Amino acid sequence: MASPAEIVARIRAHGANIMIDRGKLVIVNRAKLPAGALDFIKAHGRAIADFLDHDAEVEERAAIVEYDAGAPRKMAEAFAKACIDVAKGMWPEPDRAWFIGRCAAIIDEAASLDQQARAA
Repeated sequence: MASPAEIVARIRAHGANIMIDRGKLVIVNRAKLPAGALDFIKAHGRAIADFLDHDAEVEERAAIVEYDAGAPRKMAEAFAKACIDVAKGMWPEPDRAWFIGRCAAIIDEAASLDQQARAA
């Protein structure tokens, strides 16, 4: 079976899209999908929904870091993935909070150095 990321990428490559709206998967431009695609999507709906939820969580946290901390996008995405994929579920909440705080301090320092370098 293809991974949920690959399934979503294939859907989008056909000119369609899949998203979650009010807790349900919605396919935009479903007519552009090949025969059998809808049945395949239904069969893997839970995995696709989990992937889209995770992807949205990473995107949201990355946007916050990018705009609130002034961090470059690549750095913001790496931080978001670390918070969600590495720290979540692996450590108790106090340790995860410490980890996220330390990473945020590093990002703030790196963003500051980047701004200083641009000003020079």
